[in-house]
Amino acid sequence: MYTIIMPQVLKQEYRDLILKSALDEFFNHGYNDASMRNIAKNANMTVGNLYHYYKDKEDLFSALVSDTIWALNQTIIPLIEFPIEMNDYLKARRDEYFNSQIKLMSKDLVKIFMQKKKELLILFRYSKINNQIIQWINKLIYHIIQRWFPNVGIDDEKKALLCDMLAQSLFAGVSQAFEKAQDLGSDDHLEWVLENYLNLFIQLLRVGDQTYNAKKSSS
Repeated sequence: MYTIIMPQVLKQEYRDLILKSALDEFFNHGYNDASMRNIAKNANMTVGNLYHYYKDKEDLFSALVSDTIWALNQTIIPLIEFPIEMNDYLKARRDEYFNSQIKLMSKDLVKIFMQKKKELLILFRYSKINNQIIQWINKLIYHIIQRWFPNVGIDDEKKALLCDMLAQSLFAGVSQAFEKAQDLGSDDHLEWVLENYLNLFIQLLRVGDQTYNAKKSSS
């Protein structure tokens, strides 16, 4: 019985050693400069043995950050998938709704940061992945404008440009907040910063909606 279980235990132990070593390597050097040879060395194994567990650097990177990507998805997707047709109750309480959603999102982001700090920073520093995150944010902003701020009635091309600019700015600000918290070695103010920063963007959309609505009324 013991001899059957033992190889499985050792295999998981090796995977844990590899992932621990890879976490430090990717965090300190970034994806492009991370070395599989260094990862193997710091995991006390040969490079050949490392490739027995992970076929290449991308495969290892995916294994390292997959849980963090899933957590980010669970935070962002519910905001994208709210119903297309809002009832009168929600429309009348738009500000209250957004305040509660942003508060919840800020708490969730801080929770991810506390649990997966290095993994999250690795993702935000890696251009291939952070471009995907920006696209998630872009999609979120587009849906928010379509469903909550209909008076921003600009054509699709202009709206796409606006969403892209806002998504780039949002990503840069949130990324900087995470980096600052890492540099300070404290996340005491992170939730407050994220909540207020996200609310500023909703305020921009609110002002734009009111401005376009005023123009329509006067024309």
